[in-house]
Amino acid sequence: MDIRKKFAGIARISCGGIRDWKETLIRSILAVLALLQICAWDVKAETVMIPAEITEIHEEAFAGCTSVESVYIPEGVTRIGAGAFAGCTALREIQFPHTLEEIGEDALKECGECLLVTCTSGSMAASWAAANGFDWNADTVCRALSIGQTYTQTSYALVGPVNDMHAVAFCLRRMNVNNYMVTEKTNLTAQEILDTIRTTFADAGENDISLLYFSGHGEMGGALLGSDLATVSPQELRNCLNSVPGRKVVIVDACYSGGLLEEDEVSVAENISQEDEKAAFLSDFLHAFTIRSRALYETGKYFIMASCCAAEKSEEAYIKSGSAGRYMGYFTYALCEGCGWNGVTYRECEMLADQNGDGVSTFAEAYSYAYDWALSENNGQHAVVYPEDCRWFSPFRK
Repeated sequence: MDIRKKFAGIARISCGGIRDWKETLIRSILAVLALLQICAWDVKAETVMIPAEITEIHEEAFAGCTSVESVYIPEGVTRIGAGAFAGCTALREIQFPHTLEEIGEDALKECGECLLVTCTSGSMAASWAAANGFDWNADTVCRALSIGQTYTQTSYALVGPVNDMHAVAFCLRRMNVNNYMVTEKTNLTAQEILDTIRTTFADAGENDISLLYFSGHGEMGGALLGSDLATVSPQELRNCLNSVPGRKVVIVDACYSGGLLEEDEVSVAENISQEDEKAAFLSDFLHAFTIRSRALYETGKYFIMASCCAAEKSEEAYIKSGSAGRYMGYFTYALCEGCGWNGVTYRECEMLADQNGDGVSTFAEAYSYAYDWALSENNGQHAVVYPEDCRWFSPFRK
């Protein structure tokens, strides 16, 4: 690699307002020395910190630097050229400044699968990341509402949901990058479920993440059962969540919860194949939005997991881990374990869903692990997800 060509394209140094040519020369030399020190192309640097003197990163400046994992770009940089970081396959975090005005085409093409763009709220970089399908943190606040319904003093009583609720809460609280403020609630009536969603996420902004978890009984069509045995329909849930700005994650461990995602109740009545059900994802929960709503999903507004298909039951069981045991839903136990938390022992564990070993459990990885584990314990339970194979977003980021 010709390092002179690299430096010719890496950056331009702004010397406007500097009258002393000696100062200009000194600053230029210092910038080049800094680049030589931190980039070290031929010695494979893992962290790149762009010097403060730099105002522009040129086209393909870092292209193909496969060892770079983190890049920090200072305030003052206004432009990043096309393909500037293309092919940086190990890149996991890049910090964009508020001063950034332009990001060239394919600037982050073929970078790390779960790359996190760190930027500031209201910045051009935040809008760019959201529009281009990158996980981003723009002063993001993560909130979660974890609901466990045990239906005490009814014939519908359950044991596992309160354990599920606590396990999800512990799992989310221990995230570092996505540090959730978690509210736990149990045995809410149908109306209280909707009211609590509104109050918990009342302060959410466009850059925030709002995660709703529900463990309890469900009814055909994807309805959630309140402690008063009244239901929250997918339409009511959707209308309630529509008022919450930002990214929304919905995780439901309940019988028939796939009704939130499958086309309609006709598919259940006709007993169509699982593959057909999965092909009909924009459904009761999504379908009522029609064409207008689908554009919202495509820009990364909703992420949904359900523990089983619309015609299936989601089971809880006494799950053992070593000498410990606890009643939990199969899907919830596996989801937490995949994200690094053992809900039976209440201890951290290896992030088992991290298939590629990059230290992050993406939405797709977390779902895939929970799907396989739950199915291995209950062959009549097939979890469903929207969007499928979402490997760019990680609400479970340590």
